[in-house]
Amino acid sequence: MTQNPNLETLQNQIDDCTQDCLNCHTVCYDTAMRTIQAADQQHAEHLSTMLNCAELCLTTAHFLLSSSPFHTAICQLCADVCARCNELCASMGEIESANACQACAESCRQLAKIEQ
Repeated sequence: MTQNPNLETLQNQIDDCTQDCLNCHTVCYDTAMRTIQAADQQHAEHLSTMLNCAELCLTTAHFLLSSSPFHTAICQLCADVCARCNELCASMGEIESANACQACAESCRQLAKIEQ
C-alpha cells in the first residue's frame, strides 16, 4: 500500500525539522560553552539567548519525535528564538551558529505554517 504523498511530504518535513533542531542545539550549546570561557558583560545577551535556543531546539525536537499535538506552537516559538540567536551570532562572527539557527528557524516556521 502506497503512503499518501502529502503525508509522506509532511513526515519528511518533520524529520528535517527535527534534525535541524538537534543540530542547532548542539552547535549553540557548544558555542555557548566557549563563550562562557571568555565571558564578559558584552556577551551576556548572546550567551543567554544561545542557551535558551539550544534548550528550546532540543525540546522542539522531542515534541516532534513524540508527535505532540503542541508541536505547532513550540515550532513557532523555536523559530522566533532561533531568529534572534541567528542575529546575535552573526553580529559576533559565529557563522556556524548563525547558519544553524537560521536553518532551524526556517524549518520550524515552515512546519508551523503547514500545521496551522
